[in-house]
Amino acid sequence: MDLKDFIENLKNEHQEYIQKMENWKKLLHFKFNEDLLEKIINFLKEDIQNHAEKEEERLNQKIEEKYPDFDSQAIIFAHDVLDEAIEDVIYYYEKYKKNKKYKDRLVNSIEKVFTMLKDHFMEEENFLFPNVYKEEKEWL
Repeated sequence: MDLKDFIENLKNEHQEYIQKMENWKKLLHFKFNEDLLEKIINFLKEDIQNHAEKEEERLNQKIEEKYPDFDSQAIIFAHDVLDEAIEDVIYYYEKYKKNKKYKDRLVNSIEKVFTMLKDHFMEEENFLFPNVYKEEKEWL
């Protein structure tokens, strides 16, 4: 898969994930339940983690092959910040399972990580990916 197709695949995942998060954000206030929480936790632990690994490993590698001066640490740093927010969600989820008084903190941490993820996706799509496309045109 070439770089452009790979980026398009990532963008499609972004849109899918944003739709899920928007839907779950509404449900957190109107249909809060354990099944919903488990879906969100699994999404954060599995889908988001796998997506981040794709970006950190394969995307960085593909970009660095064509653009040796690319600073891949910026993507890794952004993912580290997101990882910390996801760890907060998991922390409050574990607290909530033992004591329901943590519901508000859990919901707030989920909403925060959803906002951070959406912002992160938009940064990639509005800044990183267009710059990669620009560089790719210059390489050709």
